[in-house]
Amino acid sequence: VPTTPLIGRGELLDELVAAIRRDRVVTLTGAGGSGKTRLCIEVVSAVAGEFDAVHWVDLSTVTNAVGVVDEVAAVIGLQGGRNAGLVDRIVHRVRGEQTLLVFDNAEHLVEATATMVTRLLHRCSEVRIVVTSRETLGIEGEIVRSVPPLELPSVPTPDAVAASEAGSFLVDRLGRAGLRIVPDEANAALVHRICMRLDGIPLALELAAARGATLSLD
Repeated sequence: VPTTPLIGRGELLDELVAAIRRDRVVTLTGAGGSGKTRLCIEVVSAVAGEFDAVHWVDLSTVTNAVGVVDEVAAVIGLQGGRNAGLVDRIVHRVRGEQTLLVFDNAEHLVEATATMVTRLLHRCSEVRIVVTSRETLGIEGEIVRSVPPLELPSVPTPDAVAASEAGSFLVDRLGRAGLRIVPDEANAALVHRICMRLDGIPLALELAAARGATLSLD
């Protein structure tokens, strides 16, 4: 459950929700820190009530192909045991239910994730899958959607900063860190400059805003 609101991404969120309702595997790609996981949480939250089960497979700490299978098994409630029949047991567990599986942070295990996803898609007609990765899986039927940086302010004015995704995001996170500001003639150029220098990347803006606890905006 996120502790901060999703800012911006409205059109992309609607597009992704429609995609997972229509297609069986959707991959969110983008650079590190672009907000793939955060957006994925919103997508899954929007459609979770339409499934019998939703399982989140975090691959960030998994180091090899065997670990991908083990992690899926653990998440869906199967006891481990690295054996050739584990994939069959996974298939048996999820088959027959409307199941949504999320594979988060798959970029370092693209081949292994692609193999696992393909097996599930071919053997479980009710399964739908969302993947977050810096690279696509490259499998048949995959729908790829890129998660870009946040929209930058067009010009360094209060209205442009307040209307932009990156400006709104930075102002919100600065406020949470203790530096509460409203974009005006005195600070709009500074907010614009920070957003531009950090390319609108959510993680970079988040880390910068945390300094609002001890530093002034300039």
